Amino acid sequence: MRTYKLLGIILFFLAFLAGCSSTNFTIKVKEDLSGKIRVCHLADQSIFSELTPGAKIISESFSKRDFLFFVQYKLEVTLGFLKESQVLPEGSPPIDFLVILPGAITKTNASKVKDNNTAIWEFSPGKKFALNIESRLIRWWLIILMGIIILRFAFKRLGKLKGG
Repeated sequence: MRTYKLLGIILFFLAFLAGCSSTNFTIKVKEDLSGKIRVCHLADQSIFSELTPGAKIISESFSKRDFLFFVQYKLEVTLGFLKESQVLPEGSPPIDFLVILPGAITKTNASKVKDNNTAIWEFSPGKKFALNIESRLIRWWLIILMGIIILRFAFKRLGKLKGG
């Protein structure tokens, strides 16, 4: 009985620690070396340091749902840019909107997905765009650790039953 109490305490402690995380979330806009303006939404990562005028976040919704073995991120953004003549010279390349979220992207309306965690939208100034993205970060370390603990206690219990 003492073994089961210890197992319960360890599993409770691991579950408690798994939920103790935070998400830093910021928006940046910057012109890169190729002349494209990049708007970056990044969670839990460092980002560009300078803002470029012209981009405007009209509305945004960011949620992080923490389950025991995985974390689900969901981002919805309505993005607007000033008219091209106010921001960019005539004939400028399209603007990329780049979102990097932890884990693997599970759902998005992006035109491209890179490295399974980066969604890229390409569009022109002067319009509004609704962007949606969801990702899931699986806590493999917790799954493996809990499996090892459960198997260890199961084999220990099985050994006691066989031994008498």
